[in-house]
Amino acid sequence: MKKNIMDMNEHVIQTINLTKEYGELRAVDNVSLSIGRGEIFGLLGPNGAGKSTTIMMLTTLLKPSSGRAEICGYDVVKEPNKVRKSISVVFQDHTSDEWLTGWEYLRLHAGIYNSSEARIQELLILFNLKEWKDTPIKQYSSGMRRRLEIARGLVHHPEVLFLDEPTLGLDIQTRLKIWSYIESLSREEDVTIFLTTHYMEEADKLCDRIAIIDDGKIVAIGSSEELKSVLNSNLITVKVKNPGDMMQILSVLGMESEIQGNSIQIHTTNAGISEIYDVVRDMQNDVELFNVKKPTLDDVFIYYTGKEIRDEASEHRRHPLMRRGFI
Repeated sequence: MKKNIMDMNEHVIQTINLTKEYGELRAVDNVSLSIGRGEIFGLLGPNGAGKSTTIMMLTTLLKPSSGRAEICGYDVVKEPNKVRKSISVVFQDHTSDEWLTGWEYLRLHAGIYNSSEARIQELLILFNLKEWKDTPIKQYSSGMRRRLEIARGLVHHPEVLFLDEPTLGLDIQTRLKIWSYIESLSREEDVTIFLTTHYMEEADKLCDRIAIIDDGKIVAIGSSEELKSVLNSNLITVKVKNPGDMMQILSVLGMESEIQGNSIQIHTTNAGISEIYDVVRDMQNDVELFNVKKPTLDDVFIYYTGKEIRDEASEHRRHPLMRRGFI
């Protein structure tokens, strides 16, 4: 269950006019965000839009050119060590050493943060890996490695977890399991989660709020429903037995439409749905199909960026520092 944003009064992540310039190129342009404790926040955008640069500034890998950012009240430039103790990052590429066992991998990172073995046991149980703890990671499936790496990211009780494409390339059943783990982290441990994804259904399912970034600027922000409501455009399909009935429908409605065989496809606003329904209700014996397709996040993404998210996923590239796993 998604959280009520109004209850998230404490801003765990806050940026004010955060900007990064490379010569004349402004990769991130005056980005201002406030993200509450326990919120699952998604950042979507085309390649080169500024997603990776934003995350790298928030995780202290890059210094902003101007503006400021705070994580858990710590300035990312002035207090980078305190920021790093408060956060964790799970990268898209596997960073676990496949020659270690699951237990050895978690114990290594627990030692860095002086975390207890009890915490390791807790995470192994949470991510359903306890029976595999003594198995070399090279024998793990991709889904198991991803769960292990998320567990590693939580070994020191971070307040903020950054997830870069957490389920990319995984089968749908594994993705659903990881979604469940992510939701439980937000709900039960009050971890604030900042994620990027190319799966629209993932953002729709998980995120309390979503920001779309394009050309370095935040062009839209809100809950999934808020973003979709902006389009206020629905596609209604009415299939009739008698082609002559289509002309009756069209003459009454006078809306933008297309005829395909015995079907009419009508583009209308939210208010127009009931109007169309009233027209076809009295023709129910002649109507074989009445279907309403509401706007999706894909539609919203195309509306704001002019691109499809699937095209972006096939070309996805990240900064070398992020691929190497410096955090």
